[in-house]
Amino acid sequence: MSTSSSAEPTAPLPLPVTAVTCTEDRAHVERTATLELRPGTQRMRLGPVGATAVDRTLHAELTAGFPARVLDVRIVRVWTPRGPGPADDDSPLRRRVTSLEEERLVLDQRRDRLRARGDALGRLAADLLREIGEGAGFGEAERDHVDLREEEIADLGPAPVPGLPGVDDGGEVRVLHAPDPVSVPSDGRAHRVPVSSFTTAARSEYACAPELSPLVTQVVRCDNRSGHALLAGPVDLIRGSGFVGRGTLEFTAPGAVVELAFGSRDDHRVVRETEETRDTAGLTQRTVLTRTVRLHLSRFSAPDERDDRVVVVRERVPVSEVSAVEVRLREEACSPAPDSVDADGIVRWDVKLPPGGRRTLTLVHEVSASSKVTGL
Repeated sequence: MSTSSSAEPTAPLPLPVTAVTCTEDRAHVERTATLELRPGTQRMRLGPVGATAVDRTLHAELTAGFPARVLDVRIVRVWTPRGPGPADDDSPLRRRVTSLEEERLVLDQRRDRLRARGDALGRLAADLLREIGEGAGFGEAERDHVDLREEEIADLGPAPVPGLPGVDDGGEVRVLHAPDPVSVPSDGRAHRVPVSSFTTAARSEYACAPELSPLVTQVVRCDNRSGHALLAGPVDLIRGSGFVGRGTLEFTAPGAVVELAFGSRDDHRVVRETEETRDTAGLTQRTVLTRTVRLHLSRFSAPDERDDRVVVVRERVPVSEVSAVEVRLREEACSPAPDSVDADGIVRWDVKLPPGGRRTLTLVHEVSASSKVTGL
């Protein structure tokens, strides 16, 4: 910042950050600087500041004891585009990035050429096979079309709910009463209003659903003893050591179970492998699909860890809703046998992993369908 009154001020003076207030979607930053001012109107430059600052929230004031006031304050943004090549003042890391980008461009061009050559060879091979079939007296060769179907699990759990708490009220009007009157200042910021509080016992487990995600997540469950519904929205997750992050709370009725995920564990790995065999019975012409799922669990522990850890693994088995399709869990082929199977086809194991331990789970089930069933 400069105290000159000329049209071209000198280099700006530093404007250090002295306070930051974080809200849901923005941050209020306060900067303070000590200046030497002379009598009269002066033009001053402070900075630099972030280019993402919101102009309409800019405010400047003088806190000195003598009479003075700020006539105008504004943000001036200046951007100097980089040239196409590396600059002389680039760091070694940026030069390395530029070199890798040029190398990637060359490899991409080479890949495109090889792909075009492979497509051309594929068309030539198809034409050659067709001519061989026609020349052998079989007429025009028939082309086999193979349709591949993939079923992808797009939902990896509850999606995060953006915005403030209370974005989902379960489709009904909810009236929550604050115990005391609250004054909300009109400063454009979000303010929390205490409504109720309750204490309940929590149950924690390390859970994994490999079909949805290969991560082992710590899940905490408790009963909603607040006396009213808990609206869906973001929640702050706090342990004994303090704040650990943010999670998502689903709409929870009074007395229902509250389920919160406290993030995944980096010291666990889960690998899922599937194998399918298809067979057709001779007399009944029923199609029998046998699916084998193998789950490999690993725990990477620190040298000072001694306790075992139980990981709850859940896998899905199809549930038939028509008499023409039968689903059977082959418990004799499962290793180990599941601890439980509920009515929705969710198979559960409670796997105890010691430090550095590994386990392999095998699940085998059969899907049998009559010849009238298609799409199996």
